[in-house]
Amino acid sequence: MITFSKSKYPTKKTMNLAVEEKSRMDLRIFLCLCGIGILCLIFLVQLAIITPFTQAREAKESYKALENKIEQLKGSTKEFDQIKEEYRQFDTSLLNESEQAQFDRMKMIEIVESCVGKKANIDSITIVENQVVLHLNHTTLSSVSEIVHSFEKNIHTSYVTVTNASTTTEEKTDNFIVAEILIQMVKGGENS
Repeated sequence: MITFSKSKYPTKKTMNLAVEEKSRMDLRIFLCLCGIGILCLIFLVQLAIITPFTQAREAKESYKALENKIEQLKGSTKEFDQIKEEYRQFDTSLLNESEQAQFDRMKMIEIVESCVGKKANIDSITIVENQVVLHLNHTTLSSVSEIVHSFEKNIHTSYVTVTNASTTTEEKTDNFIVAEILIQMVKGGENS
Protein backbone atom coordinates (compact mmCIF):
# COMPACT_ATOMS: atom_id res chain seq x y z
CA MET A 1 0.00 0.00 0.00
CA ILE A 2 1.24 3.14 -1.05
CA THR A 3 0.05 6.25 0.54
CA PHE A 4 0.74 9.68 -0.59
CA SER A 5 1.18 12.39 1.89
CA LYS A 6 0.99 15.98 1.36
CA SER A 7 4.45 17.71 1.65
CA LYS A 8 4.84 20.23 4.36
CA TYR A 9 6.41 23.61 3.81
CA PRO A 10 7.98 25.81 6.49
CA THR A 11 5.52 27.68 8.44
CA LYS A 12 7.66 30.63 9.44
CA LYS A 13 6.67 33.68 7.52
CA THR A 14 9.19 36.29 8.91
CA MET A 15 12.94 36.44 8.61
CA ASN A 16 15.38 37.77 11.26
CA LEU A 17 18.31 39.56 9.56
CA ALA A 18 20.12 40.56 12.77
CA VAL A 19 23.46 38.82 13.34
CA GLU A 20 23.66 36.84 16.47
CA GLU A 21 26.06 38.50 18.95
CA LYS A 22 29.03 36.42 19.90
CA SER A 23 30.84 36.89 23.17
CA ARG A 24 33.46 39.56 22.52
CA MET A 25 36.30 40.59 24.77
CA ASP A 26 35.95 43.95 26.34
CA LEU A 27 38.32 46.58 24.87
CA ARG A 28 39.71 47.44 28.32
CA ILE A 29 40.68 43.83 29.00
CA PHE A 30 42.34 43.61 25.58
CA LEU A 31 44.40 46.76 26.18
CA CYS A 32 45.43 45.52 29.62
CA LEU A 33 46.58 42.20 28.17
CA CYS A 34 48.52 44.00 25.41
CA GLY A 35 50.18 46.22 28.02
CA ILE A 36 51.14 43.19 30.10
CA GLY A 37 52.51 41.49 26.96
CA ILE A 38 54.60 44.55 26.09
CA LEU A 39 55.93 44.76 29.65
CA CYS A 40 56.88 41.06 29.52
CA LEU A 41 58.61 41.64 26.18
CA ILE A 42 60.54 44.61 27.57
CA PHE A 43 61.53 42.57 30.62
CA LEU A 44 62.75 39.69 28.44
CA VAL A 45 64.72 42.05 26.16
CA GLN A 46 66.28 43.70 29.21
CA LEU A 47 67.11 40.36 30.80
CA ALA A 48 68.28 38.49 27.70
CA ILE A 49 69.95 41.21 25.59
CA ILE A 50 70.65 44.53 27.32
CA THR A 51 71.95 43.22 30.67
CA PRO A 52 74.47 40.72 29.16
CA PHE A 53 75.61 43.35 26.66
CA THR A 54 76.13 45.90 29.45
CA GLN A 55 78.00 43.36 31.59
CA ALA A 56 80.22 42.42 28.64
CA ARG A 57 81.02 46.09 27.96
CA GLU A 58 81.82 46.72 31.64
CA ALA A 59 84.03 43.60 31.74
CA LYS A 60 85.86 44.79 28.62
CA GLU A 61 86.41 48.25 30.12
CA SER A 62 87.61 46.67 33.36
CA TYR A 63 89.99 44.43 31.39
CA LYS A 64 91.37 47.42 29.47
CA ALA A 65 91.87 49.35 32.72
CA LEU A 66 93.73 46.40 34.25
CA GLU A 67 95.80 46.01 31.10
CA ASN A 68 96.75 49.70 31.22
CA LYS A 69 97.68 49.39 34.89
CA ILE A 70 99.84 46.34 34.12
CA GLU A 71 101.61 48.29 31.36
CA GLN A 72 102.20 51.18 33.77
CA LEU A 73 103.61 48.79 36.36
CA LYS A 74 105.86 47.19 33.75
CA GLY A 75 107.02 50.65 32.73
CA SER A 76 107.79 51.59 36.31
CA THR A 77 109.75 48.38 36.91
CA LYS A 78 111.92 48.76 33.80
CA GLU A 79 114.32 50.85 35.85
CA PHE A 80 114.35 48.35 38.74
CA ASP A 81 117.71 46.81 37.83
CA GLN A 82 119.35 50.22 37.53
CA ILE A 83 117.83 51.40 40.81
CA LYS A 84 118.85 48.14 42.47
CA GLU A 85 122.47 48.68 41.36
CA GLU A 86 122.41 52.27 42.65
CA TYR A 87 120.91 51.09 45.93
CA ARG A 88 123.60 48.44 46.33
CA GLN A 89 126.22 51.19 46.46
CA PHE A 90 124.73 52.39 49.73
CA ASP A 91 123.31 49.23 51.24
CA THR A 92 124.77 45.74 51.42
CA SER A 93 121.59 43.91 52.44
CA LEU A 94 120.83 42.95 48.83
CA LEU A 95 124.33 41.61 48.21
CA ASN A 96 125.07 37.91 48.36
CA GLU A 97 128.05 36.66 50.38
CA SER A 98 130.56 36.76 47.53
CA GLU A 99 129.51 40.31 46.60
CA GLN A 100 129.75 41.45 50.23
CA ALA A 101 133.26 40.00 50.43
CA GLN A 102 134.43 42.13 47.51
CA PHE A 103 136.27 45.36 48.13
CA ASP A 104 134.74 48.58 46.80
CA ARG A 105 136.10 49.13 43.28
CA MET A 106 136.28 52.91 43.50
CA LYS A 107 138.20 52.70 46.76
CA MET A 108 140.60 50.20 45.14
CA ILE A 109 141.34 52.64 42.35
CA GLU A 110 141.86 55.47 44.86
CA ILE A 111 144.32 53.31 46.82
CA VAL A 112 146.21 52.39 43.64
CA GLU A 113 146.43 56.04 42.59
CA SER A 114 147.62 57.15 46.03
CA CYS A 115 150.25 54.39 46.32
CA VAL A 116 151.60 54.65 42.78
CA GLY A 117 151.37 58.41 42.44
CA LYS A 118 153.93 59.80 39.99
CA LYS A 119 156.45 57.00 40.58
CA ALA A 120 155.35 55.05 37.48
CA ASN A 121 153.05 55.14 34.51
CA ILE A 122 150.08 52.80 34.96
CA ASP A 123 149.60 50.92 31.70
CA SER A 124 146.54 48.96 32.89
CA ILE A 125 144.66 47.90 35.99
CA THR A 126 142.94 44.52 36.18
CA ILE A 127 140.55 43.89 39.09
CA VAL A 128 139.23 40.40 39.80
CA GLU A 129 137.26 40.04 43.03
CA ASN A 130 139.67 41.39 45.69
CA GLN A 131 142.83 41.22 43.58
CA VAL A 132 144.35 44.08 41.64
CA VAL A 133 146.99 43.51 38.97
CA LEU A 134 148.91 46.63 37.95
CA HIS A 135 150.88 46.82 34.73
CA LEU A 136 153.42 49.61 35.06
CA ASN A 137 155.70 50.96 32.37
CA HIS A 138 158.49 53.50 32.21
CA THR A 139 159.57 53.00 35.82
CA THR A 140 162.68 51.93 37.74
CA LEU A 141 163.33 49.10 40.18
CA SER A 142 163.63 51.54 43.06
CA SER A 143 160.26 53.09 42.13
CA VAL A 144 158.68 49.63 42.01
CA SER A 145 160.15 48.91 45.45
CA GLU A 146 158.69 52.17 46.83
CA ILE A 147 155.31 51.37 45.31
CA VAL A 148 155.30 47.89 46.87
CA HIS A 149 156.32 49.40 50.21
CA SER A 150 153.49 51.98 50.11
CA PHE A 151 150.98 49.18 49.34
CA GLU A 152 152.34 47.13 52.26
CA LYS A 153 151.85 50.07 54.61
CA ASN A 154 148.26 50.61 53.47
CA ILE A 155 145.75 49.06 55.90
CA HIS A 156 143.48 47.97 53.03
CA THR A 157 145.99 45.58 51.47
CA SER A 158 146.67 42.11 52.81
CA TYR A 159 149.34 40.97 50.34
CA VAL A 160 151.58 42.61 47.70
CA THR A 161 154.07 41.02 45.34
CA VAL A 162 155.88 41.85 42.13
CA THR A 163 155.08 39.10 39.64
CA ASN A 164 157.18 40.41 36.78
CA ALA A 165 159.80 43.12 36.33
CA SER A 166 161.73 43.28 33.11
CA THR A 167 163.32 45.65 30.69
CA THR A 168 161.99 46.13 27.21
CA THR A 169 164.26 46.00 24.20
CA GLU A 170 163.88 49.72 23.48
CA GLU A 171 164.41 50.83 27.05
CA LYS A 172 167.56 48.84 27.97
CA THR A 173 169.74 51.91 27.64
CA ASP A 174 167.49 54.10 29.84
CA ASN A 175 167.34 51.76 32.88
CA PHE A 176 163.54 51.79 32.73
CA ILE A 177 161.55 48.62 33.30
CA VAL A 178 158.10 47.21 32.86
CA ALA A 179 156.57 45.72 36.03
CA GLU A 180 153.52 43.77 37.06
CA ILE A 181 152.36 44.01 40.67
CA LEU A 182 149.72 41.81 42.31
CA ILE A 183 147.86 43.38 45.24
CA GLN A 184 145.41 41.39 47.40
CA MET A 185 142.92 43.68 49.16
CA VAL A 186 141.38 42.82 52.51
CA LYS A 187 138.07 40.99 52.35
CA GLY A 188 135.19 43.39 51.79
CA GLY A 189 137.22 46.41 52.85
CA GLU A 190 137.16 45.25 56.48
CA ASN A 191 139.68 47.75 57.81
CA SER A 192 138.08 50.74 56.13
